[in-house]
Amino acid sequence: MKYNVVLIKFGEIGVKGAFARRRMQSALARNIEQALIDSGFSEAKVRVLPGRIIVEGITEEGKEAFVISRVFGVTGVSRAYMGYYSNLDDLVQKAADEVEGDVKGKVFMVRGRRAEEERFTSKDLERALGAELLKRGALKVNLENPEIKVWVEARAGRFFIYTEEVTGPGGLPLGTEGKLVALVSGGFDSPVAAWMLMKRGARVDIAFFNIGGKEQKEKFIDTVRALVCNWCYGYSPKIFVVEHRWIFPYLERFPEGFRTVALKASLYIGAEAIAQREGAKAIATGESLAQVSSQTLDNLYATEQFVKIPILRPLIGMDKEEIIDISRKIGTYEPSSKMPEFCAIAGHRASISVEASRLKDIFSKVLPVDEIKSQVLSNVITLTKEELCRRGP
Repeated sequence: MKYNVVLIKFGEIGVKGAFARRRMQSALARNIEQALIDSGFSEAKVRVLPGRIIVEGITEEGKEAFVISRVFGVTGVSRAYMGYYSNLDDLVQKAADEVEGDVKGKVFMVRGRRAEEERFTSKDLERALGAELLKRGALKVNLENPEIKVWVEARAGRFFIYTEEVTGPGGLPLGTEGKLVALVSGGFDSPVAAWMLMKRGARVDIAFFNIGGKEQKEKFIDTVRALVCNWCYGYSPKIFVVEHRWIFPYLERFPEGFRTVALKASLYIGAEAIAQREGAKAIATGESLAQVSSQTLDNLYATEQFVKIPILRPLIGMDKEEIIDISRKIGTYEPSSKMPEFCAIAGHRASISVEASRLKDIFSKVLPVDEIKSQVLSNVITLTKEELCRRGP
């Protein structure tokens, strides 16, 4: 079949109240338009319809569909043919003309949908189109195991027909929620956590604390590029790179079992300082409960005592394999797999239950919170999405 549009579906947006739905549909359309422009498809035109978004002026191959499948808020994307009909028989004949060659000699199924159309039901449409395709040489109908699926939608005199669908990430359009700062190291967990909050519409800026030198920084850039350049349509995040190795002489004055947790607390403190400067309302981490010693409930409690803004942990109940599966899906697995473990620099015998009051007491004597904030803000450089995505391959 030939294609003249890309048809875009959205899920959660459609069940919002009228005002929120209009706002989010408009935001989603803008983000799709940005994704297309950024990817070199500036001729494509985005239109919002009731319950759907379409893209017209597409290339013959319909490559725009793949780009759109990485826009948050999109649940499904299809290269489709759009036409117009006067009644059910007219629709069936025109739709069958488009897919006759695709289904000839094949086992198939038809899925129908209608909106703003009262003259026939979705089942009427399915039966009529299925019967017509059988007349035109399709082998037989099989709803359980078809060789080809045909979707047809009737919408107030306009119809769409398509035979494929690419799944999108779902969620809400990026940029429709508030701003936060995500701690991202470049390993498997933290990029996934940042991605999941982007999926909920949050404007996610990224803070990286370099404790491993040139190698860690290079590996981080590779990972965050895979995240930001492929998914951030609708908000251009800032990437804060903090040189943080200055802290290690101070950590030596902590008991060895406290050092990893103390390092983690310093990252929280630094991220909060950046968040406050940037007007962000929360910080986020890739922590999963009890995955490592610094992420036991006691140690999470101890480190939280040093900040006042919320700490979001979208991975808290996930195991490592679940997280790695998502990293493969979003494209951060490969660069993340090359990131060595650097947190062990702080100490190898970490306590699983650091007492919060004692940790705070040591910090007050060794390294006051205000000093950490001052050091972080004086040792941070800021990259933009545009700078990041111009670099490297």
